[in-house]
Amino acid sequence: MKKEVYKTFILCSIAMTLTMAGTGCANPFGDGNIPVSSLTTDDGSGAQSDDPEASEDVPQAERLVTVSDPSELVHLGRYQGLVLQKPSVSDEDVEAEIRNRLAVQIPASQEAEAAVQESDTVVINYVGTIGSGTFEGSVANNYRLVIGSDEMQEGFEEALIGMKTGETRSFTLPVRTQDGEVDAVYRVTLQAIIREAEFTDEWAQAQGAGSAQEYRDEVRKELEDGIDMEAALRNDAWQRILSQSTISQFPDRDLTLAEEEYEQIVAGYAEEADMTLTDFLASQGIDEDTYESMQLTYAKEKVLQNVIVQTILDQEGLTLESESVKSAMETIALESGFKDSEKLIESVGRTRVMEAAALRVVQDLAVAAASSSAS
Repeated sequence: MKKEVYKTFILCSIAMTLTMAGTGCANPFGDGNIPVSSLTTDDGSGAQSDDPEASEDVPQAERLVTVSDPSELVHLGRYQGLVLQKPSVSDEDVEAEIRNRLAVQIPASQEAEAAVQESDTVVINYVGTIGSGTFEGSVANNYRLVIGSDEMQEGFEEALIGMKTGETRSFTLPVRTQDGEVDAVYRVTLQAIIREAEFTDEWAQAQGAGSAQEYRDEVRKELEDGIDMEAALRNDAWQRILSQSTISQFPDRDLTLAEEEYEQIVAGYAEEADMTLTDFLASQGIDEDTYESMQLTYAKEKVLQNVIVQTILDQEGLTLESESVKSAMETIALESGFKDSEKLIESVGRTRVMEAAALRVVQDLAVAAASSSAS
């Protein structure tokens, strides 16, 4: 059975509140199961509401944090006059892309004696059964797998070593279920073996290039053309602001809300796996202390971001109802594949959209005021 991706998500979700900062994590807007935390409201007196639903009733006074003056809590890094780094394509990037193409473009091995070995890419059909029935994730056809990637459960990839195209092999591996660990029987048929071709002038010429070096130059240009320069500069600007900023105190209410949000996120994935939270964490190799540490880290990252962003908005005389924030909401919606911000809000909740839009506005302010050496 393929390893669950939940642990990756949990680790990645620490940075997920930096939604538009280019963290490398999956876009949270693609998952409507992400819960909505509460925005806070200010009635003008400086007192903040503890009602999680209050923000839905009074959107014009929404804020990202529960404190009236977040600038008292943070030493803000410079966000104007930054010197930003224009992204570039490294030699390592080019070589990695070429290796990917070498593996993808060659056909499955037709050699009668070719047997699966470490680092091969294989195409397999497999069925896993417990007793007389299959289980979730235990059936796949034409599944591509790199031997040695540790993508499948322990022992699965090793069991394929030595197989030849067309061969079917059965083996038994332990699987964790709600009833404990049981044996599952896998039946795997090897459809193809794919191996990396040698990068030579002849191979490059077959792809339409004059030589290997010419092909390498073409790959570099393609990668450079594919860079989202604006997104890269926004990410660079935010990371510089973040690295220069420190917080003296985390507001208790904000930390609590963020920790509750994190627990809801993980609980939602446990529910999808049809497991209790305790069993789910155990299946990912996460003990209680580690989980609590991850939860607190997520909360602190989220609160720090919101404190910084709200402080900058306040200094710029902006609110979450400013036209720049509304415009950012629409832009993010379109980038995320939604018709408009209302559809995006329906999918992931108002808070997530507001946080992303406010961050985008701050990033854009920083990029606009950055040194000309960024271009």
